[in-house]
Amino acid sequence: MVGAAHIAAGAAIGVATKNPWVAIPAALVTHYVLDMVPHHEYMPQGDHLTSLTKGQTGHMLFRAGADFTIGMLATAIITQFNIWALMTAIVAIIPDGLNSLGVLAMQSAETKPPSRLQRMFIAQRKFHRLIHFKKGPYDAPLWLPLLIQVLPMFILLWFVVRLVSG
Repeated sequence: MVGAAHIAAGAAIGVATKNPWVAIPAALVTHYVLDMVPHHEYMPQGDHLTSLTKGQTGHMLFRAGADFTIGMLATAIITQFNIWALMTAIVAIIPDGLNSLGVLAMQSAETKPPSRLQRMFIAQRKFHRLIHFKKGPYDAPLWLPLLIQVLPMFILLWFVVRLVSG
């Protein structure tokens, strides 16, 4: 799922509740819940990630970074730079950042034994893949999974705007 959808969900949680004991776990859990919904990925999935060249990995990380930057800038503007909304938005996207580190750790582990930190990143990546939506045997048109993630993102942003302005 595009990072901006996770960021919008995290921001909505941050605007809706100021209680960190509720907002932070909710933002984190929301990431995994959203990833269970059928959606389109702009990055490759599966074990073949370890066979990506460094250039392909760099391109994948650039796209993820651009997605994060655009999502956070939009959130900052929409929430009028609400620090709490920005913090919960970051929490909501953390699993994807850890997932990227897991890919790098898996690539590094091919040449030498992984460190304890690398093993943690790899374990998080395996958990993420376990709960993540798996593309079924059907061949859905590209617009359908994109609509499934863009529509909730706009609904969440509408919700955030209403809470911030009202």
